Amino acid sequence: MTVFGFEGVVCEAGGAHNEDAIYLAPGCIVVVDGASGLSCESVMGWASDAQWFSHKLAILIGQELKGEHALPASAVRRALAQLQVEFDQSLGSAHDATRTARSPADLPSASVAIAHLTPTHLEILSLGDCTTLIGHTDGAVESVHDVSVTRLDTAAISRMAQLAHVNGTSVRAARELVGEELRAHRMLMNQDRDGYWIADLTGAGVDHATTLRRRIDEIRDVALMTDGFAAACDILRLVDGPRPFLEALRTDGADMLRAQIVQSLDSDPDYERFPRLKHRDDMAVVHATVSDWVADANP
Repeated sequence: MTVFGFEGVVCEAGGAHNEDAIYLAPGCIVVVDGASGLSCESVMGWASDAQWFSHKLAILIGQELKGEHALPASAVRRALAQLQVEFDQSLGSAHDATRTARSPADLPSASVAIAHLTPTHLEILSLGDCTTLIGHTDGAVESVHDVSVTRLDTAAISRMAQLAHVNGTSVRAARELVGEELRAHRMLMNQDRDGYWIADLTGAGVDHATTLRRRIDEIRDVALMTDGFAAACDILRLVDGPRPFLEALRTDGADMLRAQIVQSLDSDPDYERFPRLKHRDDMAVVHATVSDWVADANP
C-alpha cells in the first residue's frame, strides 16, 4: 500500500484569522486558499465566509476522496454542491431577500490543490493559484501553477509601485488607490475572456481545473502550497524556481522556510523591497514523500 509520509506541514494566519485550510489522510492531501467575496459580508457564523468556505471545502473534498473509485474533480464538484446547499439554507434562515441577489463575485471562493494516491498513480488537481511541486525519482521537478491570478495581482502591484512613485508615498500607502482595479479583477472570476478559474459555490470553474496523473513508482515527493507560502519564491526570492524550492523543503524543512518568509516580510513594513498586496498572507504548505507502507505484524 502506497501512502504519503508527511515531512512538513504549515498552516497559519497572516492576519486576524486563517482562510487557508488543509486536509491530510494517508492517501490524500487537500490545500485550500479561501478568498472573501467583494461584499465582505459574513453570513455563515465564522470569522469570515471565506474561512467557512475553505475549511469546510477541504474537509468535504477529503471525505469524498475516501471512496474506492473517487476522482479529484468529482470530489470537488460534490463538495461544492454540499456547500451551496448549506449556504442557501443560511440565507433562507436570515430572512433577508437582498442577500439572494448577489453575483458570484460577492460570494466566497477558493484556490484548491489536491494530491491523491490510487494503487498505481498519483493524481493531481489544481484550480486557482495554489502551487504543486512534484519530485520525480529521476531528479526532475514538475510545477503545477495557473498564472492567471498571479498575472492580475502582478498588474495591480505594478500599479501600486507607479502610484507610490508619482505621489511620493510608500508602496503600502498606495494599496488603497488600486481598490477599483482589484474589484475589476475579481469580476473576472470564472470568465473565459481574460479571466481565471477558481472554486466557488457555482462550481463553474471545476471543469477548467488542471489535472495530472503520474505513476507512483516514478514519484519521490510532493509539495502543495498556497500563494502565501509560495511567496518564498514568487516575491521574496528566497528560492529560485521549483527545483530549489523543493530542495529547500527537503533539507531545511517547511518550518524553517516559514520563519524566513515571516522575517523577510516583517522587515519590509512599507512594501518597498518586496512590493505586494498585503503585509503577510495566510500561508499553508504540505510536503510529503510517497512510499510503501507495511503493517506491523507484531503490534
